[in-house]
Amino acid sequence: MKKILVLSLFALMFVACNLAKDSVKMKPDLEVTSISPLAATLYVTDTVSGTTSEISTIEFRSKNSVDCTVNKVIIEYRNEDNSVFYGPFSMAIYMKVSGIVNPDSVTVYSIENIPLAADKVAQHMLQNNLLVTKAYIGIVSEDDYDMGRTDTAWVWFGFNFINQ
Repeated sequence: MKKILVLSLFALMFVACNLAKDSVKMKPDLEVTSISPLAATLYVTDTVSGTTSEISTIEFRSKNSVDCTVNKVIIEYRNEDNSVFYGPFSMAIYMKVSGIVNPDSVTVYSIENIPLAADKVAQHMLQNNLLVTKAYIGIVSEDDYDMGRTDTAWVWFGFNFINQ
C-alpha cells in the first residue's frame, strides 16, 4: 500500500510540475477594450506649433493569468498606407496589471490624458493634402516573473482634417 501511495504522490508531483512549467511559459497578454474619443478633427489653425490633442481614456484588460507591469506607451503617426511620418515616441509609465483569477470579474485598467502632437499631424496633412491620418498607440507590458516576456496591445486613433 505504501508503494502505491508513494508512486501516486510522484505521479501527482510530475503532473503538477508540468502544469506549472507550462504556465510559466505564458507571456502577458493585454487587450484594449475601449478608447475615448475615437478620433479628433483638426483645422488649419491647429498647425500652430505646440497645439495638442488628447485621448481622454484608453481602457484595457488582461486576457490571461499572467501578472504584468505596463512600462511604456508608444505613439506612432501614420498615413493611410501605414507609412510612419512622425515618431515613434515612447512615454514612460508604471502600472501593475493583475492577471485573470476569476473569469467572471476581470479588472479593467485605464490610462488617461495621453497627449498627441496635433500641430505636427495638421502640418503634415496640410502639406500633403490629406484628409485622414492616424496615430498608432501601443501599451507595452512586461511579465512580473523576471522572464523578460513582453506584450504590446495596439489601438488606432484617427485624425480628420478640415482645410477651411
